[in-house]
Amino acid sequence: MTSKPNKKISLKEAVKLWEDKNGKGENVKKIGDQLELKFNGWYPPIEKLDSSTSVFTKCEFLSISTNMIERLNHFNYLKCLRILSVGRNFLKTLSGIVCLTLVAWTCHVYINVKLTVT
Repeated sequence: MTSKPNKKISLKEAVKLWEDKNGKGENVKKIGDQLELKFNGWYPPIEKLDSSTSVFTKCEFLSISTNMIERLNHFNYLKCLRILSVGRNFLKTLSGIVCLTLVAWTCHVYINVKLTVT
């Protein structure tokens, strides 16, 4: 595993950067209207997810690969989500995605979790 960089951002900060980049000019895009969102390979990397997922109202494909995310949470807002790409992160818990019926891409993921079947 590579060492973690000092500066990391939250999903809220990544959303603001996405809006700053895509919310200008004649082809203005609103994040809530996007069917596909890619936050993979951001620098500085995304460290944690937060309630900013609530603005992804139409998102069917979410890629958050190649970041430094440790916990997958705040997915209860993503009613349309069908594909979640989470490869190359530092996952420690998979809570919050149990209720989703989706395809999750997890290749090259360091997962340090203890799964208990009850």
